[in-house]
Amino acid sequence: DSINQKEGTTYNIYTDGLEIHTSLNLEMQTYALSAFQKHLSKMQPLLDRQFSNGSGKKVLTSLSEKVLNEGNFKNVEEKRKREIFSWEGFTSDSISVLDSIKRDLSLLHAGMLGLDPNSGGIKVWVGGIDFRRYPYEQIYAQRQVASTFKPILYAAALENGIKPCNYISNDSLVLSDFDNWTPRNYDNSFGGKYSVAAALAKSMNVPTVRLFLSLPFEALHSMWSKLGFSQQLETNPSVALGTSSASIYELASAYAAFANGGKKIHPYSVMSIKTADGTKIYEHKSAQKREAVMSEYTSTLMGAMLRKAVREGTGTAISTQFGVSKEIAGKTGTSQDYADAWFAGFTPNLVLVSRVGCNSPRLHFNSGALGSGGKLALPLVGYTLREIQRNRTLSNRYLTNFEPLTEQDLESLACEDYIEDSDLEK
Repeated sequence: DSINQKEGTTYNIYTDGLEIHTSLNLEMQTYALSAFQKHLSKMQPLLDRQFSNGSGKKVLTSLSEKVLNEGNFKNVEEKRKREIFSWEGFTSDSISVLDSIKRDLSLLHAGMLGLDPNSGGIKVWVGGIDFRRYPYEQIYAQRQVASTFKPILYAAALENGIKPCNYISNDSLVLSDFDNWTPRNYDNSFGGKYSVAAALAKSMNVPTVRLFLSLPFEALHSMWSKLGFSQQLETNPSVALGTSSASIYELASAYAAFANGGKKIHPYSVMSIKTADGTKIYEHKSAQKREAVMSEYTSTLMGAMLRKAVREGTGTAISTQFGVSKEIAGKTGTSQDYADAWFAGFTPNLVLVSRVGCNSPRLHFNSGALGSGGKLALPLVGYTLREIQRNRTLSNRYLTNFEPLTEQDLESLACEDYIEDSDLEK
């Protein structure tokens, strides 16, 4: 509640008339809030319908009863007037404790963070769907990152000398050391070989696990740590497909390095604080020299490969559905059983990361048609980018073009996405 000066002066934020300047952009923040309203108000009724009968209803009921038993509630069937959140606004209704719990558990929660990858200044912060009713901060929540982890693995591979045009087998793989685990692609396809660039753009699981197995674990662990993630990285090969947990905050900070030439950033939101009489008592100072977490070459190629993911892979809705014509790099992520949906998108001057999911990973959409990263999380970024693009001032500042690739970089990426196995290999 107070800011302590080195001299020992204490200020009360609420009563001392301090003037606090933040890095947040009001227009972009407004666009983001509008994106939440527009998209989640459409998705929530679809999830409610899934929970209204059959197996969805059973799961929701058993989870609600578990919460009831643990909470030691009284008179659970008695109906009382309660405030109910909905995207149309708050309503007051007579419902039982059990129904109230069911309603809370089945809500889609979401968070989105936008930042400048060069300065670290936070531009957009939506910490949840409603602060008054659900003050839990989604930006810091640790959830399985799914395929948004893959770029971290691929960046470690590039740093380790692997090239975007190296080919990786897509043949079926059985890992006997790990309970005979057989990784599967999203479309269940096997066979042939994918270039490293295409395997990332198309989010292929089998080639990704093979890439993980070909890399010293220390190379991946080092990249994960340098990028600032707090959770311990497992050595299990399933980690390649994103079984580790991280927050929106950590992921946005990490992706900033793909956007800014490979430098680590430290996000901030308070730029300066002045007293009521205009005396400056705090000013944010950016580090003079920023630590490189990957080479500029790796960062450039990651930017190119992730632009391919938006252009041709799982992020195509950015242009086809939301009409964003500016070049965006990015990656979708869909965790196990569609429990969490992610999208991380960036330009050289803006990183936007969104995640959507119920509070319990046991409650989720039943299919990728509604629950995948591309369908559930990407639209929050898509709507926001669409409005930024319409605002010429913001568009010129944040939706800037990537540096043209050098001849050498273009050569590094000039290969077929997929090649069939030769007759000899077959």
